[in-house]
Amino acid sequence: MLRPSEGINTFIVGRPCGYRGSSWYEIKKGDVKTELPFEDYQSERGSLGVSTYAIVSTPDREIIIDEFADGRLYGDNQVYHKRYFLNEIGDIENEDVPDCVDDESLSDILN
Repeated sequence: MLRPSEGINTFIVGRPCGYRGSSWYEIKKGDVKTELPFEDYQSERGSLGVSTYAIVSTPDREIIIDEFADGRLYGDNQVYHKRYFLNEIGDIENEDVPDCVDDESLSDILN
């Protein structure tokens, strides 16, 4: 579970790999305090590909990452230069958010 912390922002970075490939990343800009890499195997033993992601904590509001992938990408780019930035969405704890909405109320909200 990730909990908010005063002055620290947390991002999940990385990208999926291509078929029978791998992916990895490089942090280009940002004062990273914690970096916890993890792998996602596309099959039980990873023979169909291994994607690398990371949970990154930083006091910065944005970080810049180069993300790489190989394998069969089916037209996708091998390299992405991504900018992860903090989204201002406000404090949800102080808003009235219903636990559930029935179908009729949902259709009223959407229309």
